[in-house]
Amino acid sequence: MSAPRRLASILLLSAGLLLAAHPAAADAEQVVANLREQRLFIAPESAVRPDAGAVLAALDAAAVPTYVAVVPQADVDAEELGVDGLLLQIVEQLAEPGAVVLLVTDGQELQARDGGRSGADPSAVLERVLASRLDQPFTPANLTAAVVDFVEQVDQQAQTAPAGRDTTLRTVGLTGLVVVAALGGGGWLYGRAQRRLPDPSWPGASGREEGTMGS
Repeated sequence: MSAPRRLASILLLSAGLLLAAHPAAADAEQVVANLREQRLFIAPESAVRPDAGAVLAALDAAAVPTYVAVVPQADVDAEELGVDGLLLQIVEQLAEPGAVVLLVTDGQELQARDGGRSGADPSAVLERVLASRLDQPFTPANLTAAVVDFVEQVDQQAQTAPAGRDTTLRTVGLTGLVVVAALGGGGWLYGRAQRRLPDPSWPGASGREEGTMGS
């Protein structure tokens, strides 16, 4: 084999090994496989990394099985699923009706839902948690606090909910709710994942305002 062909073969083999070792972070099957091992999955490629120890402590203390996945926005966009589509696949593949899943991208999108029988309303809890942080920049520390708060509020709501309450219809109706945030000073704003349009009621709504946690 000539030197150029040998080099090409080595490069192809190396590329194949790298792809095998680092599958797409936003692939639902891979995310679920990681979540089954540990309830927090932070993709190695993610530019946003909450405090794993603090989040895991909250997840371990929760009576309601709750999962958190942090993935790169670029992978979500490449899969053409959108945050809603990826989250739905994760929930379906986990196949735990009483579980709650929070999906976060490093593009500052957050979305939550359950399998229909957690006893909580994850979308409403997420909205409330983020609404209380309108003046906070999207930083790892603030994201950590928001995720921990979400886990604790979901657990509290589920434990005080009427026994046997089925939240399927309510959560399906809210799956379009997403919070989109941009790095820097400013607040957390709300939009819809399907359109990712700015909220016209907020300043700078003609486009994503750099430095705010908003759409």
